[in-house]
This record gives sequence, structure tokens and C-alpha cells, in this order.
Amino acid sequence: MSKTISAVALLCLLTSCKKEKIDRLPEATQEGKNTAGFLTDGKVFKPQSGNGFIPGTPVYGSREKNKGGTILTLSFADYRSGRQSSVGIRLVDVHQPGTYTLDQQETIILGGVSPSYLVYHNDLIDQRAQFYSGPSAPVIVTITRLDTIKNIVSGTFEGSPLEDGGSRTVSITQGRFDVKFERR
Repeated sequence: MSKTISAVALLCLLTSCKKEKIDRLPEATQEGKNTAGFLTDGKVFKPQSGNGFIPGTPVYGSREKNKGGTILTLSFADYRSGRQSSVGIRLVDVHQPGTYTLDQQETIILGGVSPSYLVYHNDLIDQRAQFYSGPSAPVIVTITRLDTIKNIVSGTFEGSPLEDGGSRTVSITQGRFDVKFERR
């Protein structure tokens, strides 16, 4: 009798409980899986494709040589439901794994010779606000793998970029990426 009651109780528990979806960061890998994620002010950010007019490419990487040096560009975006939030990382002359501090003033005017920087945008915070790394808001990027034969870059990042022309910051922690980049 006690086995029957236990089985019925277990069945009731299983059918009445809703499974809670837990949003987690992707595993930290180094295989070119085109994954990325981070916590922004404690909330999980993972790149996601959209639909309709804004399908987007949620994870993108490229490496090219120009007059400013060898530029490694990474982009992670969330295009769901017409919203747009993204992180862009630009690294200049990174040729091997290591830790890089993005603490120079980003200058769009310089184009191809602009220094390394991170930019963050989330239209749920503000449609126009852009948050940049810089002298008063350094961001640390650690490259754990840079394979220029298989075109794979993996690593981590964190920091608190500052609003362009403002005083707000965004806390970015536990950032990770594993990207198969294209050569340009």
C-alpha cells in the first residue's frame, strides 16, 4: 500500500510541477562552435537569431589586414522580437593568445586605424545609447586560442563600459566566446 501511495504522490508531483527554463551561459569551448555569452548587470545574454525583416547573424568574426594592422572583429547580437542588443569587440594586432586591456579612447573618425575597443548596445536600456570601453572604463579580453590555420578564436571578456557622452555604465561579467572567423 505504501508503494502505491508513494507512486501516486510522485506522479502528482511530476505532473503538477512546471519545468522552469533556466537561461545559462554556453559552455566555454575552444573548437570554433560559434557560441558566445555573458552576464550584463547579472542577466544572461546569449546571441539569438531574429525573424522577419531582421534575421541577423548572431555570432560573427572576421580577421583582416589593413593600414591599421591586423584587425580581429567579433560581434554577438540578439535580434529576437525586433529588439536589438549587441556587443562588438575590435582587437588590433593580436597575433597570439594573451590578455589585452581595452583602455584607449575609441575613435570612429580614424576608421581603420582606431585602437582596440568594446562597444555594447541594448535598445531595452536606451534606443540610442552606446557603451564603450576606454581610459575610464577598461575592458579585459583574454584570448585563450587563436588558430589562424583553422580560423578559430576563443576567449573571455569582462568590464564596465561607459555610456558615450554620459555617465551610465553596464557591468559585463563572465563573457566567453568561441568563434570561427572569416578572413577578409
